[in-house]
Amino acid sequence: MKRHCQSSSIHPEKIVQECNRCGGVGIIESQHGNFAVKQRCPGCYGKGSKVSRQCLGCRGVGTVEKIRPIVITIAPGIEEGTRFKVLKKGAPGLDGGPAGDLYITVELKPHPHFIRQNNNLLCEIEVDFVQAILGSTAEVPILDGQVELKVPPAICLTSAYVFVARACLTPVALGLVMCILG
Repeated sequence: MKRHCQSSSIHPEKIVQECNRCGGVGIIESQHGNFAVKQRCPGCYGKGSKVSRQCLGCRGVGTVEKIRPIVITIAPGIEEGTRFKVLKKGAPGLDGGPAGDLYITVELKPHPHFIRQNNNLLCEIEVDFVQAILGSTAEVPILDGQVELKVPPAICLTSAYVFVARACLTPVALGLVMCILG
């Protein structure tokens, strides 16, 4: 992240000269057939003047590169690809202008136990053939620990078994933990 240096891109021995490309106007004009195009001078960036001795810290750019952590709050259950902005935490403006906005796009890492389907979590637990025929209990991971799942007798392997657990993914919707027995 760039932040303005305190030297305003000028060396302490301030020597400012008129820009020789635009003659101090800050705008250059070029002729293209019947059309005249005016644009900001690339030599002085529209200022009309140039600094002959630039700041050693920023090398005349007016900003120095710094990495700063930014603390943000991400709501539970946020969707992949959600984009939001943090006001005035982006790149600094030109010539001491205010900083721009920082845009953040959410990318979710895969979870070791769960696959997300909308507001529900899907996990796979292993149950052997005897447990599936006779019924048993199995430890099932949830977001904040584990719960014991009662596997009913004569359940079909590879079937989805749904139970409600503390898998609240969003503040407004309760999610389900769905287990695939296999």
